[in-house]
Amino acid sequence: MQQTIKPKPQKETKSYYDFNKCRDYIKEKYRYNPDDYLGMFKGKKTNNNVEFLCFWHFITDTKDIHNGCFFNMAKEDLEYLDGKHEKNKEFLAKVYNDFFSEFSDGKDEIEFYVWW
Repeated sequence: MQQTIKPKPQKETKSYYDFNKCRDYIKEKYRYNPDDYLGMFKGKKTNNNVEFLCFWHFITDTKDIHNGCFFNMAKEDLEYLDGKHEKNKEFLAKVYNDFFSEFSDGKDEIEFYVWW
């Protein structure tokens, strides 16, 4: 009796965006810095009169992030904010909206790769 085996597996292709390039695109196109939204570090002196709002810190607080990893941003992420981030919901919604306007391809999630 001859044994039939399944075909040899092929390499898979993953589709994703480079987070750093996307963030830089948002920064240039929309003319604000998602990682210093209120401009605390804009200019030569630190502006201690404004809160430091950093989108990257939000991502690292809420996602399992490490160097050379993939992660997803989902529209529903903003529904589950904890107290620390709830007060910044307007800022986060603005940045999420801009990312989804540019990179969602009509889907509810965007997959990113990030490295530093």
